[in-house]
Amino acid sequence: MRKYFYIATLLFITACAGFQNASLTEDKPLAQLDSAEMNAASPSVLNVEGGVFQHAKSDVGKWDASHGNVIMGKSGTSLTINLKDVGVDWEQASLKFQPLDFSKAPHLIIKARVDVNSKDSLKVRVDLIDEDGLSTNYSPQERYIRAREDFKEYKFSFGGNWVQNWPFKADVNSKKISEIRINFNGGGPNYTGKIYIDEIRASDGMKVITNPNNYVFEDFSTGAAGWWWNKIELAGAEIDKKDVLKLKLENAGPGWESFGKQFDQPVDFSKTPVLKIRMKADQAGKLRVDLHDTKEYSTNGKPAIAEFSASNDYVDLYFDFSDKFFQTWPNNQTVDATKIKDFAFFVNPPQSNSPAYTGNILIDDISLLSLEEYTRLKN
Repeated sequence: MRKYFYIATLLFITACAGFQNASLTEDKPLAQLDSAEMNAASPSVLNVEGGVFQHAKSDVGKWDASHGNVIMGKSGTSLTINLKDVGVDWEQASLKFQPLDFSKAPHLIIKARVDVNSKDSLKVRVDLIDEDGLSTNYSPQERYIRAREDFKEYKFSFGGNWVQNWPFKADVNSKKISEIRINFNGGGPNYTGKIYIDEIRASDGMKVITNPNNYVFEDFSTGAAGWWWNKIELAGAEIDKKDVLKLKLENAGPGWESFGKQFDQPVDFSKTPVLKIRMKADQAGKLRVDLHDTKEYSTNGKPAIAEFSASNDYVDLYFDFSDKFFQTWPNNQTVDATKIKDFAFFVNPPQSNSPAYTGNILIDDISLLSLEEYTRLKN
């Protein structure tokens, strides 16, 4: 009998000790948790409202402005920010929230536009702040938001950039991010205008297509990776800072000077055979686009060519390939619309009956459209 009493007593004491340890862990303040417990304390940003911080039904009241010349408001479903002489004083807007884990979703996508009546190219900088107030300012994430009537998505990437440089160097805890700060034209010159923000969301870097009939295929938010050029100068700095592909051409055309991009993997153009290129140029000309499939067959049987004018504003050029998926040189072949691996661009090519082109071309983004969407937009 003593034997069973001893075993029962031992089990009771062990259970109490286990309960006491569990209680201490559960009740321990966050400040006293060890690093493993701290990291486990924050949910993944993608698991909280899908990683979306700003959307149509968001309350504008959750935003804070650092100065009176940054006025937050709402216009329809978009957040509006009226700016008056911002820049020199590093004015900003900020959004605070409970600590979230950004380690596996190190990108912030901001869908925005500057009002068409405002100055063009507002420089926007985004910093992520951890719960200790440390900021990702070692390698500033800046993008230029341009005046336009439609919204564009801008990517701010923090992967490998979880470091603070000022006022002292320190590691930012990517698993405990608690604030987003948006700065406008930091350092000047002063800027007056209005910016609309339609959405802010965290991303793991995977491309999300919300509208399969009309989506941005290339926005240069990650630079010129994959792009190639032949006898044409690409201004790389312009890509990195303004999300724009800038081309400097001199006597281009007669020698089939070209530029293009090879895709990471073949793309299906069969349901979205229309290419929309948003661009502007300081000289008028003609632009030809060829698609190539995985067998190197080209849509040269019926070249897709569009004319453009000299303009200070971005315009849309459309290239409808729905009846152009065939090759006639060097032999007759059918181009596989479901396996397009790259595209090539030619400015004033020889058969366009145009003079050699000298000037600058800026491409803002490239989209793929269905025929139905193309018809709707044209009408």
